[in-house]
Amino acid sequence: METISYKLAHSLKNRVPSHPGSVEVYRFAIEALLSVINPVILALVISLLTGQISATCLSLVAMASLRMISGGLHFKKLWVCTLVTATTAVVASISDLGLTYIMVATSVSVLLALIYCPSRIKGQTRIPSKYFPLLRLIAVMLIASNFLIGSSIIAVTFLIQSLTLIRKGGHHNEPS
Repeated sequence: METISYKLAHSLKNRVPSHPGSVEVYRFAIEALLSVINPVILALVISLLTGQISATCLSLVAMASLRMISGGLHFKKLWVCTLVTATTAVVASISDLGLTYIMVATSVSVLLALIYCPSRIKGQTRIPSKYFPLLRLIAVMLIASNFLIGSSIIAVTFLIQSLTLIRKGGHHNEPS
């Protein structure tokens, strides 16, 4: 995908060479778009096969909502991110946990968010670090809402997303 982004950026720059944007800026923008579009398309295509389109959409929305405020692991390769995101959405969409497991998964997610959130967002967001404790609170409240909702899909999605918050070396609530 990085190669495709570069080729598209180069082609764009060749079409409008007088534009002040550089090939690198175009490549970055194209990669950003692909990082959102590709996992959604892949997850939805797979969900057509599983018959869980609405459940997959719920998982994608839940994942994006939590990730936006909690941060998490950033994969070096775009295709890895695409596969992990799509797999998470599809696995969550076919999950059928009982209420006890939903509550356990939600509790573990809340605990992980309390310990590690926000994770790896410094330099990834324009939100000043003084608001990071508020992001933690919002993430915990979002996750905890599943105690009321009781959704297996949301519980699995939040658990997998919360696992990406864990930092090697156990740094807690580090804003980097």
